[in-house]
Amino acid sequence: MNRWLLNTGAVCLLAWPALGVDPSRPTPTHPNPHKPNPTKPIVNPVHPKPTKPVPVVQPHQPHPGGHHTGVSVGGNPIKKLPEHTVKVEQPSHRYNNWVQNNFKGAHGHLRQVRKTKPHIYDHVHDFARQYRDQYNNHWNEHGKRYKQYYHDDRYRYSCSRWYPRGFYGGYFYPVRLCQDITIYFDYPIIYWFYAGDLDYDFYEGYYGNDYYEYPVTVNPFASVFYPTETLQDLGVDVSGLSAHKQSQFRQGIVIMVDHLRQAISEHLQADYQFGSGEIVLNHYENLKNEVYVLEGFVNGQGVNVPFKALIDLDDPSLSAVYAAFADDPSGQDTSTLDWINSRIQQFGGNPYQAYLEPAQP
Repeated sequence: MNRWLLNTGAVCLLAWPALGVDPSRPTPTHPNPHKPNPTKPIVNPVHPKPTKPVPVVQPHQPHPGGHHTGVSVGGNPIKKLPEHTVKVEQPSHRYNNWVQNNFKGAHGHLRQVRKTKPHIYDHVHDFARQYRDQYNNHWNEHGKRYKQYYHDDRYRYSCSRWYPRGFYGGYFYPVRLCQDITIYFDYPIIYWFYAGDLDYDFYEGYYGNDYYEYPVTVNPFASVFYPTETLQDLGVDVSGLSAHKQSQFRQGIVIMVDHLRQAISEHLQADYQFGSGEIVLNHYENLKNEVYVLEGFVNGQGVNVPFKALIDLDDPSLSAVYAAFADDPSGQDTSTLDWINSRIQQFGGNPYQAYLEPAQP
């Protein structure tokens, strides 16, 4: 059963689960993960090529007006780093063995499908071409603003008082732009993030008989995620999982995004609908292909809200999100955040460690 936690400073949503410890992961008393090895080779996603156009389903558009809510970027944040940090030369998720194995699996399956069933990509490539032509300028305009947040102390350290609670706000991490997300639409999860219709031929061809057991449904929040490198890598990563876990992930994302939308609406006391590219994902962690931890921010229509979320691949209904609507956690109800962090520890992660990741030039 879902439970709302609401006060004047924060809105959060949590489905309380029965907690279980994965015996193959470190215990909560030893949550520190191994430090990344910067010399380890990194597998980067393959770049498939699009071809010709078809009509693009329009993403949600921002409604006129807007509201000013969320963390204060005009105040006086404490300019300091989290107490526990690890400096890396690449986005930290790329040092994760689970991610690397999923990258390889996704690449291999993609090559096989493109070789044996090239026709299933006709609509995908048509969609990609028109989508790119229609929205690349839109993404570039947003990207110039999003990239600057990391270099603006008012944004980067806006959640510095939250650091001891294991919450860094998406603004702590740099926004790495994906120059052209459409060339990754051959990966089913990335395609699903943006396609507002259901391409049966593609999904049935890609998943084969698994499609009938784990069918794909239309994403009700298509295009609300801004195309970052983080989202690109997440989509390739998840595309390397089993069809069952990919289905669980899609369900978890829909639940998480809707909970985030409800949280903002509840805080504003008005109906809030995401506009195109307003959710910016700039950090994620894969914990043993069992849960994904997502961090980022919502920016648009006067809303300025950092969030931390957990996607549960075993039971998507247990996916949860915490959105911070205040600069300081004092007096805020952080039950959802504390629960998310406890789950991270159960799967061997350390929610109290942040990464110093490189910004794009």
